[in-house]
Amino acid sequence: MTMTENLWPELDLEIETISIKKILLEQAEFLMKSTKNILEASVITSTFNSAIDHYFNIIAPLLDGYTFTLFWVRQKGLDMYPCSIFFQEKELIVEDETKFIEVLKDTFKHPSTLNVIKSLLAQSRDNKPLGNV
Repeated sequence: MTMTENLWPELDLEIETISIKKILLEQAEFLMKSTKNILEASVITSTFNSAIDHYFNIIAPLLDGYTFTLFWVRQKGLDMYPCSIFFQEKELIVEDETKFIEVLKDTFKHPSTLNVIKSLLAQSRDNKPLGNV
């Protein structure tokens, strides 16, 4: 049995583009550091048909793991941009990485986001074991 030759071109494995999920995971880490790990964050990715969805969740471990989905991002297929950000029942279409980061910054400093974080922090603090007050 003869083998065919390798028909693949030389693949450049150095990827300069930062994925949407990587950006979200980095922001999840920043939130955890900012709250001294009282709150956690996760990014859950799922697919439906050709869409890739990323859900940004804030988790309060001291509230039995209460999870709040702050927003979610939909990629239409394998191209990361344009993508849609769904926040407060509104869809915002984002054309590129620069705009994506700008929209995330606005989302994180939005009053409703800050209210969620303050509420989860206060209720988590109230649920700490007595030895850790």
